[in-house]
Amino acid sequence: MNRLATLCAIACNRACNLAYAMAWVAGASAAGIVSANDMYANDADAIERGHSLYTTGQSARGNEVSALVGERDIELPGHTLPCASCHGEDGLGRAESGVHPSELNWRHLSRPSGHFHLATGRHHPPFTAESLWVTLTRGHDPAGNRLDTTMPRYRLSREDVDDLIAYLKVIEQRLDPGIEEHRLHLATVVPSAGPLAPLSHEVARLLQHMVADINARGGLYGRRLALQVADGGASADETLAVARELASSGTVFALVAVVAPGAETALAELSAETGTPIIGPLSQVSPDSATLTGPSFFLFASASQQARALLSHRISRRGGSDTPAPLVVVSDDEALVTAIERSREAEPWSAILHVETPGDDQDVRRMARFLDQTETPGSVLYLGRPETLPALAAELDTLPRPPGWLVPGHLTSRELFLLPEGLRQRIWIALPSAPIHGRTPRDEAFMRLVGQAELTPLHRQAQQAAHAAMGVTLEALRIAGRAVSRERLTEAIETLYRFETVGTPPLSYRGGRRVGASGAYIVQPLGEAGGYPSRSDWVDVGE
Repeated sequence: MNRLATLCAIACNRACNLAYAMAWVAGASAAGIVSANDMYANDADAIERGHSLYTTGQSARGNEVSALVGERDIELPGHTLPCASCHGEDGLGRAESGVHPSELNWRHLSRPSGHFHLATGRHHPPFTAESLWVTLTRGHDPAGNRLDTTMPRYRLSREDVDDLIAYLKVIEQRLDPGIEEHRLHLATVVPSAGPLAPLSHEVARLLQHMVADINARGGLYGRRLALQVADGGASADETLAVARELASSGTVFALVAVVAPGAETALAELSAETGTPIIGPLSQVSPDSATLTGPSFFLFASASQQARALLSHRISRRGGSDTPAPLVVVSDDEALVTAIERSREAEPWSAILHVETPGDDQDVRRMARFLDQTETPGSVLYLGRPETLPALAAELDTLPRPPGWLVPGHLTSRELFLLPEGLRQRIWIALPSAPIHGRTPRDEAFMRLVGQAELTPLHRQAQQAAHAAMGVTLEALRIAGRAVSRERLTEAIETLYRFETVGTPPLSYRGGRRVGASGAYIVQPLGEAGGYPSRSDWVDVGE
């Protein structure tokens, strides 16, 4: 009987305590001490829903979200104006175009001293869950002041606002994929089989030595760098598939110096889709800047830029006294030819004749006869298949006035260097990077690194490109600082202007540029031993 009485007393006491606690919560909530949001503060699901709302402008609960913009309250879908678009992924609200978005994290919003906005003179108390909801939906701060018209009002539910606040309470502690307290994870993807395997092996060794050197000096801002070298198989498609897997894994901060020639546009699209920075894919040709929207950054000029550099160089060598001559463009890419025809470098030519790449020796002879019967071209801009170029050049060399040849470097082959000397003297080649000769301290440091990594001279241009890609990455990480994020890394790269690397032209990404070099070195091929002369002319054609 005593035991039963004791149990009843305990149960009654617990019930009373629970009732008291519930009454306290209800009273405290009414007094503004505890809000419904406090119940979400440590709710992982609420935080993820809030993150989704913050970055996409869409409710993870399925509720409708729309934004009212300007003095006329023009209604737009919420996804067109997510919080992150102005306040940034990290909520720091950087000023842009005269607009000064507020810092958006709960520590800042709820600070006891309140807020004074110097630009407008507004002053208001700290935000609470209730007042933030009013601000977001009605456009008034906690003191009743009307917000600037650049800040939209939103149609969204209170529960979505509670989710948003749950996220704002942890936004400062959330780290982007690949970032840990004491480590930052980078990755590259290189083919392990096929013709690019030897080059890829050396690229990987060079990158590993660069990372090891940084770590030996203490890393960056208390973090060591970890470089994952992923096997990209034997083709560009396989390499791209592995890059997609890494970019979607949530474990890699950025991809550096991926070796996937021919997959440049697909890599840029992957970067835009996943938000993963992809820096310096190893290719001698980049996509056109106008097509690049995500955090992908290329080193060297596009095919059209290299072609324009060749035309500009050829025009300058001819001088202004020559009679304008026609230009033959050999290409199977209509869009590329159109871009060249519309460029300012095309203007000095009397005409531009577009022909497709000859399919066989008979087509080569047919083209030679056609050009012999029409006006002899002053130059041939060759943008066709590399294997056809030597035979076509040799055939056109039999014309009474043989033309000069303008060729992007990625379209050359070993056979080009075996052509007769007289013909080679009429060939100009655009190279994205120049040969180095160890003449500067930067060159000497690079050659020491090459020696430590036991690399061969055979793939020197690829080594230089990989070195530049990692150099851009490391410099941007230094600029971004300890609080690095993918957004801050992107912003840091966009501050680089004439960034010096080894063997490459100075790289600039200011003004939203995604291609660092906008021109090419123009050289002529040497003899059977191959290679290029030590002297080269740099031609910059801009965007």
